[in-house]
Formats: sequence, C-alpha cells, structure tokens
Amino acid sequence: MKISGSASVSESVSIGSTRDLLSKLAGVKIGDTVSAEIITRKGSEALLDIGGHRIRADFLRGVPEGNHIDLILTEKNGKNIVFALTAGRGLFREFSVFTNAVILSDEELNSFSIQNLVRFISSTGPGLFDISLFLLGLKRNGRKARELTDILKNMMDRGAGAGTLSYFSLLTSGRFSSEIVIPYLYFMMLRGKKPDFMDENSRSAMDDEIESLLDEIDDGSLISLIDRIVGADENETFSDVVVLPDEDGMSICEYIFHGESCMVNFNLSGLGRICVLIKSLNKKLLVNFFTENQDVLNLMKEKNPLLLNLMEQNGIKKTDIGYYSMKK
Repeated sequence: MKISGSASVSESVSIGSTRDLLSKLAGVKIGDTVSAEIITRKGSEALLDIGGHRIRADFLRGVPEGNHIDLILTEKNGKNIVFALTAGRGLFREFSVFTNAVILSDEELNSFSIQNLVRFISSTGPGLFDISLFLLGLKRNGRKARELTDILKNMMDRGAGAGTLSYFSLLTSGRFSSEIVIPYLYFMMLRGKKPDFMDENSRSAMDDEIESLLDEIDDGSLISLIDRIVGADENETFSDVVVLPDEDGMSICEYIFHGESCMVNFNLSGLGRICVLIKSLNKKLLVNFFTENQDVLNLMKEKNPLLLNLMEQNGIKKTDIGYYSMKK
C-alpha cells in the first residue's frame, strides 16, 4: 500500500541481494530487526557490516549519523533486500502520514510491536481501516450487517423512503453521533442530495414512521438487533456497522470508536471507498479523508466549505482537515 500526501515518508534502506547475505538472512522473517555497523559513507550510500558481511546500501534520505543502526526487514526477494530504518526515532514518527491515518495516538503506536504490524501489512496488504482493526484487536461485525440489511429491505418493501432507512440505520449505531453523520451528510451533498433527516420536523415524522414499521415487522432478528443496541461509553473501544441505502442497493459503512477518536469506512455509489479518521489532536479536531479516486479527492477539496459549514452547525469550529490519496 502506498500513501501519498503532504507529509514525509518513512526512511528505507535498499540493498542488492547476494547469495551470502540471503543465506545469512534465511532465518530472518519480515518484521524482524537486525543490527548493522556503518563502515564508510558517501552521500546516500554506505558500506554496512551485517553479521560479518560487508554490503553496500542506499538510504532514501541520506545515511544516518552514528556508527550503529537497527534495521527492520520489510522485503526480501532474489534481487533486493529492503529494510526500514529505526535508528534515532521511532518508525511511526518517521512515517508522519501513517500516524495521521490510524486511530491510535502516537504514544499508543510507539508502544505497539512494529514487527507484528509489518508482518500483518506484508502478509495481507490491508487497507487503513483493517490496520486500525488489527492494532486494536477488533473484528468485523458481519452478523449485524446481515440482520440490518434484511430489516431495511423489509422496511423498504413496506414503503419506507431512503431518508427514513438512513435515519433508522444510523440510530442503530448506538450513537447518532456527529462522527458518522457529518461525513455521511457531506458525501450526500457531494452527490447533490440532501437527506430528509437533516430537518428536525422531518426526523420527528420519521420517528413515528419507524415505530409503526417496527410494530409491523416485529420478528426475532429485529428483537435480537435492538437488544444489542445500547449507548456506548465514551471511552469504550469497539467496531460496528451501519447499512445505508444506496443507488445500487445497500452499502455497508464500518466504524470504530476508540476513546475520543473515530474511524469510518464508507463505500458509496459514485464516490467509491472513502476512509475518514476523526480524532482530537493539540486541542483541535483532526479530520482526514483517504480515497483511491483522484477525481473524488479533488471534488472533496473543492467542496471543503460545505464540510466546514456542517461542522459549524454542529458546534465544531477548531478543525484540521486533510485530504489524502490512498493507493494499493
């Protein structure tokens, strides 16, 4: 996965492989750390001693100071061996885009096992949402997604409109929270739509309609779902889903709450997959958007005043908003 944005990237070290070095590293796995001594240096190139083998290596941002460095193995094949440099500063601090792309704080990240994370990324090629799930030890809630999809289809068959279905689904998050609602409203407005539940009078009418529809449905899956919808403690860490009506049917929106931070993973018709990270940082609210679609990225930047207006309407004024291209 490649992330590009207005921030620096992690330092890496590329070494042309030799039979001797490959033999030396035969027992070293992706994510493991090896020590190296810098013998000589010139520009971005250095002669390293790794376990008695002298190897020339290229450093992305110049050879670091000092004579000893620790390297994390990130790639190993017949042509090249690539390490991440950990000397001097933590790897996560080197990769400042990454620290602004996951739900954990910098302190939590730097206490996490980098070896485990590198193995996970190397073995599965995950997206940003998957990485945050992994870091927090959470799993997806597939059961609720299936149950909620069936209920929404049942409500739709009884005449419920898209606004009512969206409103009900968002209520099932246990938090009709601005962290989920504001990005969703923003994306709807990008597509030229204005959900009905933005109006307080409309929400009141929807409440009555939903109550009537649920009385008609009243099956076991609905009772099971409602029994599990409880107000979450603000410091609780959990992952869940809401199912939203979309142009092509139903779209699953995943989210994570972790303390005062939230990550939401949308996949909407016309916009594609957009991951949104929201967390407090230096007395401001950090709001970062990540998408693989450059056209959508440009559209979000152009329509940024819409987002600022939505936030101000909800009492959110001090924000730091970022838009990033995310490519795998």
